[in-house]
Amino acid sequence: MSHHLDIRLNHRSDGTVYARLSGELDYGNGSALVTKLTDAVGAGHQLLLLDLTGLYFCDSYGLACLLGLRSLATGRGATLRVVGASRQPLRVLRTTGTYQLLAGPEPARDHGSGRAADQGPRREPRPQDEPAPDTPAV
Repeated sequence: MSHHLDIRLNHRSDGTVYARLSGELDYGNGSALVTKLTDAVGAGHQLLLLDLTGLYFCDSYGLACLLGLRSLATGRGATLRVVGASRQPLRVLRTTGTYQLLAGPEPARDHGSGRAADQGPRREPRPQDEPAPDTPAV
């Protein structure tokens, strides 16, 4: 079975490494991610941002790699944050209770709508969304 992981690194002048991941992060390729980002932490970068937008699968080994990288970064005075996690990888992070550890606090919720406050305005209901008017009793 093919386990493809594409890792694109951008070393920024402000000490940030931006890593865009796409594909699968699993037992077959997690060590490649660890190697690349260990080198970045060793080079003195203070912030590692891992963009998981293109990642469509992450298994327990992939999660262990992310947690190990976070521990390594923290031990060297750096910060690791994941951003853009969605679908299956996001479900893994939330189910295991590691989302806040790796991504930081979840966005504030608009308690009136239950939506994240940064999701923009709520759309107006369409006519088919509105409840049917009460019909008089016969």
